[in-house]
Amino acid sequence: QAISEADVADFTHPLIADPTEAVSNAYFATVKAALCNYGGECGDSSPITYTPLHGVGAPYVERMFAEFQLPGFVPVASQMAPDPEFPTVVFPNPEEGRATWAESFAAATAAGATICVANDPDADRLAAAEMPAGGTAESDWRSFSGNEIGALLAHWTWTQWKARNPGKDPGSVAMLASAVSSKMLAAMAAEEGFVFRETLTGFKWLGNIAKDLEAEGLEVLFAFEEAIGFMFGAVHKDKDGVAAAAVFAEMAAQISAQHNGRTVAQHLDWLYGQYGYHAGRASYFVADSPAASKAVFERLRQEGYPPSIGPLLVESVRDLGVGIDTGLPGGKPTLPWTPGDMMITFRLAGGAELTLRASGTEPKLKYYLEVRAEDRNEAEATAAAVAAAVWVDLVSATPGLNDQSRD
Repeated sequence: QAISEADVADFTHPLIADPTEAVSNAYFATVKAALCNYGGECGDSSPITYTPLHGVGAPYVERMFAEFQLPGFVPVASQMAPDPEFPTVVFPNPEEGRATWAESFAAATAAGATICVANDPDADRLAAAEMPAGGTAESDWRSFSGNEIGALLAHWTWTQWKARNPGKDPGSVAMLASAVSSKMLAAMAAEEGFVFRETLTGFKWLGNIAKDLEAEGLEVLFAFEEAIGFMFGAVHKDKDGVAAAAVFAEMAAQISAQHNGRTVAQHLDWLYGQYGYHAGRASYFVADSPAASKAVFERLRQEGYPPSIGPLLVESVRDLGVGIDTGLPGGKPTLPWTPGDMMITFRLAGGAELTLRASGTEPKLKYYLEVRAEDRNEAEATAAAVAAAVWVDLVSATPGLNDQSRD
């Protein structure tokens, strides 16, 4: 029997079925079983404001909150319906700063909510912001970086695993992060005893390395990338903004309930006290053309890597375009490398790290910096000094890029 377009449209042909409901039910059941730890215990927690930024996430996050038995979120009414014109934002990416958060902050402030969560339009990434203790005005909201959310979710996932598996060997589980993401997860692993793996950028790498670790007998709990992507290994091997929204909401509720009203930001400060303060900077220079970014890497390789960047000495270099890592025995990187790849990591004095990387999709030369110290002020001051030196010490000698990094 021939299959017509009408058969496909209304599922009337006996060989055609719509799997959406079955797949959706299986997905929600899997996430709930793996990640919901306090179902029914968060009913009186403070409301959370949610926006899909004119994307598709709203019905799925609404159902996931219900599966976790979380209070219904406060919707950002002007952004709930999918709209390819994205009329209320300049750019529909919650990483793009306060302008993208404006409607959420207004709705949350009006409703008395202290936490906002947002998905990007296809709902595979998660951003979050919080009204700090004592704050009241829309200008008081503090947004968390992808690295900060990653550290929070990683620690939460780790503590919940420990609670479910008392006495089990920490070395039997693993977590991952990409090479341009915070090393706070590595510091956590060193302290707690679980396995940490670093991968190249992208969930293609994170997911496949996670599968390799599982094949070795390890249980993969979590992986993240600084670009607000979060993966829960028990669910699937890709980033998931819907699951992350519910986990973040449950985490925030329980942090407050278990620690006398502690805010998420206060809990993050507590984590810094446990694993060291990590001050991060991520920005980019706009290139006139992809060739301009390529020229920066060619010049650094031909003229030699700088001995210092700002106030910090360069202790070792990993260049994934020529296959060297001067910080390892034998001088070869453990990460895969490709001739000509535009990614160089400078390991700096005091455990700081700076990665210069050309975007594969936009005319941007990006850098990712992290400074670790016991003292917040010291870490932030050093990070600011190194970030200010990136242009002069690495980029300015090459024409075709602007001299203003963008947040």
